[in-house]
Amino acid sequence: MNFIRPELKELLMQWREVILLVAIVLISAVFFLTGTGLIRIITIGLIVIGAGFLYPAIRQARTAASKQSVGVVEITERRIRYLSPDMGAEISANDLTSVEIESRDVNTPLEDVSWIFRDKHGYTMRIPSGAEGARGLLDAISSLPGADLDAVVRAMGYPQKALFTIWKKN
Repeated sequence: MNFIRPELKELLMQWREVILLVAIVLISAVFFLTGTGLIRIITIGLIVIGAGFLYPAIRQARTAASKQSVGVVEITERRIRYLSPDMGAEISANDLTSVEIESRDVNTPLEDVSWIFRDKHGYTMRIPSGAEGARGLLDAISSLPGADLDAVVRAMGYPQKALFTIWKKN
């Protein structure tokens, strides 16, 4: 018997890293305020480390897909591979010319937010954000110089269909 609704469980799982880091920071703050000597030094370190990991964890949670899509994403050695029942595609991060995100219209629930990768050979690869392993795409593009990671967050929460440029090669 489940005591937690499936929607709430999914939301808690999506934000679990943020919840854990906030708990670590708050518990460390309590120990800092009540402790002395070495305890205070250790808790300062925990507060700084927890706070440092908090922003990336929030960004990761905000960009998580709201539903599961078909396909699997694999990222190995600067190569992004997408496998689905009807196709397979691979693109090298070294050959990329642009990365975009197409947001979805909230009135069409069957549609998913899509990552769009274009390379120097004219190839375009479209990956739904709900594909298994797609959470790693944010980490993969963060290594690209000048990637606008805040645009990823804006695109994932945008209520209408639009195209957001995340990175473009100069």
